[in-house]
Amino acid sequence: MICSFCEIISGCSPARVVKETKETIAFLDIDPIQKGHVLVIPKRHVPDLTDMTDVEMNQVMSLCQEVMNSLRKAYNPDSISIIQNNGECMAFPHVHFHVVPRFTGDGFVMIEPEITVSDEEMNSVARELGKNML
Repeated sequence: MICSFCEIISGCSPARVVKETKETIAFLDIDPIQKGHVLVIPKRHVPDLTDMTDVEMNQVMSLCQEVMNSLRKAYNPDSISIIQNNGECMAFPHVHFHVVPRFTGDGFVMIEPEITVSDEEMNSVARELGKNML
């Protein structure tokens, strides 16, 4: 399977690059949620966030921060969302972060299902996750 993001990195597919470093690249999303919607990715093909090295994570997050600062200067958004999905939720099997400027009343919403979790269940979940932490 050909990775669209790897095609951009290799120069085989065009992109509107905002910034590129030795290990990362930031470019405009071709189907933006908002003007200024940027994708930030590691150049190494990494299908899942848990596959990234600490160095890659730091570099990608540093570039996300740079993009946020640029968006603030360029568009003065009310807020900025950073969105990252893994597994079946990803349209592209290459780790990527959406950095999206947000404005009051822009209509962008994340639909969250209505669930009820008891205090006992929350405590159980916290214990279970805590046991699995590295």
